[in-house]
Amino acid sequence: MRVGRQGIGACLFATLLLTPPYAAADPSGQPPAAAVQLTPASFSEGTGPAPIWIVKMNDDDPMYHPNNIQISVGETVEWENDGQVSHSVTDDPGRADKPADALLPAGVQPFNSGNIMPGGRFRHTFTRPGRYRYFCLTHEGDRMVGEVIVEPPAPVSSPSRIAKSNPVAAPVTPSGVGSAAPIRVVRMSDDDPMYRPSAIQIDAGQTIEWQNDGQVSHSVIDDPARANKPGDSLLPAGVKPFGSGNVMPGGRFRHTFTQPGRYRYFCLTHEGDKMIGEVLVGPAPAAAREQLGASSPRTLPSESRLVTPLKLVNIHDDEPMYQPTTIQIVAGQTVEWKNQGEVSHSVSDDPAGAWDPLDAMRPAGAHPFNSGSIMPGGSFRHTFAEPGRYRYFCRTHEADRMVGEVIVQPADREASQGPGNQDGLSAASRSAVAE
Repeated sequence: MRVGRQGIGACLFATLLLTPPYAAADPSGQPPAAAVQLTPASFSEGTGPAPIWIVKMNDDDPMYHPNNIQISVGETVEWENDGQVSHSVTDDPGRADKPADALLPAGVQPFNSGNIMPGGRFRHTFTRPGRYRYFCLTHEGDRMVGEVIVEPPAPVSSPSRIAKSNPVAAPVTPSGVGSAAPIRVVRMSDDDPMYRPSAIQIDAGQTIEWQNDGQVSHSVIDDPARANKPGDSLLPAGVKPFGSGNVMPGGRFRHTFTQPGRYRYFCLTHEGDKMIGEVLVGPAPAAAREQLGASSPRTLPSESRLVTPLKLVNIHDDEPMYQPTTIQIVAGQTVEWKNQGEVSHSVSDDPAGAWDPLDAMRPAGAHPFNSGSIMPGGSFRHTFAEPGRYRYFCRTHEADRMVGEVIVQPADREASQGPGNQDGLSAASRSAVAE
C-alpha cells in the first residue's frame, strides 16, 4: 500500500495508537531482524574510526540522495528521512516486486529498516565487500531504489603512499604558473569552522588542496545548481562549476583556479550546518605572466616538463564511457578525468577493487590510485610519475566494461625515439599498445 501525502498526520497518529511497535516498524507485521539497529543518533556520534555515509530520503526524485555510493568494508551508511511521509530501506529479494531491485553478495543476510518516519534515521554497517541494491517497500513502484558498492578495506599505509606518489611539488596544473606557485591547504573538520580557513586569497593559477581531517566524509562543491541556497555557491561569469565528490577521512582534493574572481563553495552533505568556504582569486603576478609569454631555447628539460599540457579524459554514461579510452603521455604529465554524465563514476587502477584483475594494471613499483566517487560535473587528476602501462576502471560500472588505459612514455622523449619512430613511442610502449 502506498502512503498518500495528504492528511497523513491524522492517519499516522491513529496507526501508531493501534499498532504494536514491531508492526509499525515493518509493514509486513514481522519484527525486523535482530541485526538491524534503529538509532536516533546523528552521524557525528559514531563510535568507530570508520566514517558514516549519509543518504537522504526524499518524497521527490531522487528519492534516495545520492542513490549510488561507494564505501569500504566496515563502514556505515545512515539513511535520514527528510520527507513528509515514511520510507524504508531493504535489500531482501524475497520482498521486492522486481528481483533486480534487491541485490546481495552470496551468503549475506538481507537487512530491513522497517518504516522510517519523517525525521527518523536508520544505520547499517556493511561487513562484506560486494554490490548491494536496496529499495523502499512502499515506493519501489516509484523507482525508489539505491545502490551501495562495498570495496575491500584500503591499505593502512595509503596516506603515506599518497604523499610519495603525489608530492606537493609535483605538477598538478596545465601551466608553469600553477606548478611553480605554492599549494594552499584548507583543512576540513567535523566541528566549526568546518573549512579552516573558511576564506582564503590566492592568485590565478594557484592550487588549493582540501584535506579531510575529520571522522566523516566531506566534499567541496561550487555548483549553484546543487546548492540548497543559491548564495552558498558563487562563480565568476563563464567559469564551469567543480566538485570533489566524497572526500573520505584522510583523503584530499585539489583544484586549480585559473580565472580571477570570487568563488564560494560548500559541502554537499553539511551545507545545512553552514559548511561553506570562499576563495578570492586575484590576477596572476606580472612576473608569472611574463614567464608564460617568454620562450627561450635555453629552457631546461625539467622546466619544459612543468609546462607539459594537461591531458583530458571525458567520462560519459554511454559507450565509450571513457573518451578517449586509451591515451599516451610522458612521465610527469597529469591526466584529468571530467564527469560529463548524470551519474557518479570513478577512476581506479587498484587490482584489490577489481572484479577482473586484468582491468587493473600498472608498472612494478607504482602505487595504485583511486578517485573515489566523481559526481556529475566533478573532476579528478592524477600525475603519472613512472613510465609504463596503466589500465584503470570504474568501480561502479566495471561490469559494463568501463575500462581505460594510459601509456606513459619516459620523460626524455628524445631518448625514447629511435630513427623513424614517428609516433613518439618507445619500443616497450608500442608493444604494450599492440597487445
